[in-house]
Amino acid sequence: MHTRQNKVIYFFEVKSELGAGTYGASLGIEAIHFASIQHQLNIFENNPIKRIEAPLEWNFEHGKNYEHAYNIEAIIKIYEQIVHELTHLIKQNYFPFILGGDHSFAGASIKAIRQAHPDKRLGVIWIDAHADLHSPYTTPSGNLHGMPLATVLEVEKITKPLNHVSDEEMNHWNHLCNLGGDDILFEDIVYIALRDCETPEWDIIHKTDILYFTPSQIKTLGIQKIAEKTNDYLNKCDLWYVSFDVDSMDPSISTGTGTPVPDGLSLEQAQYLLHYFWKSPKLAAIELVEVNPLLDCNNKMATIASNMIAELVHSKF
Repeated sequence: MHTRQNKVIYFFEVKSELGAGTYGASLGIEAIHFASIQHQLNIFENNPIKRIEAPLEWNFEHGKNYEHAYNIEAIIKIYEQIVHELTHLIKQNYFPFILGGDHSFAGASIKAIRQAHPDKRLGVIWIDAHADLHSPYTTPSGNLHGMPLATVLEVEKITKPLNHVSDEEMNHWNHLCNLGGDDILFEDIVYIALRDCETPEWDIIHKTDILYFTPSQIKTLGIQKIAEKTNDYLNKCDLWYVSFDVDSMDPSISTGTGTPVPDGLSLEQAQYLLHYFWKSPKLAAIELVEVNPLLDCNNKMATIASNMIAELVHSKF
């Protein structure tokens, strides 16, 4: 059985692509399992696994019924399940290793940690090409995988609405945002490898002074310094949550993901970051998302992801 310090690792899998703009992210978890077996990585065999799965037909039943928040009714159902189940696991003193389909459900993971530890200050390390700070009021796509952090921050108070959102759509959004524990603070977020944001997201980042590191900063400072600066900045927080989107890496590596962006992390840089944060006693949960085998060749992305996971769960403290 794999452990992280004195806690048993519990794999918490969210098999859904309801928030994504392309199909296939819900298959990423199975692809990672396949790669683990194929390469004898022994990741999942001896650890408990909880899977939350959105029926595939939900993508078509709920569909694009709301122009600025596709599938939000179905996503609310998954959020509710995640908050309930993940809060329970954390309170039982398990360490959640979260594997996602698309990134839209990271907000529910944060809400669960906040609900399980209401007296703790939570820092969020968001390793991603994108800021994911949109709301229905600013989204250019309507896809909720661009909105997870907005569900745990009151971004509507500091952004100018660009979209006309119906009352019903707004009610669903408010319901989603009010599930689970309290919100986090803007000052408790650090972005790493951020490089593809729309104007409303940059406005939020600059108005609230969120700390972020772009590819040029990473090249100038080096990945070790980026990790150390993140550690120092979030030293005020009691707990950390790391969310790793595979599109944080360069497209030469992240071949199988929905929204690749040039000039990303190297594999070595990504591995260094994950190992660095993994060793911290403050780490409350870690998450890996957006592997899409339908956009890949020979399961390359899932194989890389499974090796990254194996290196963490097999590491010694």
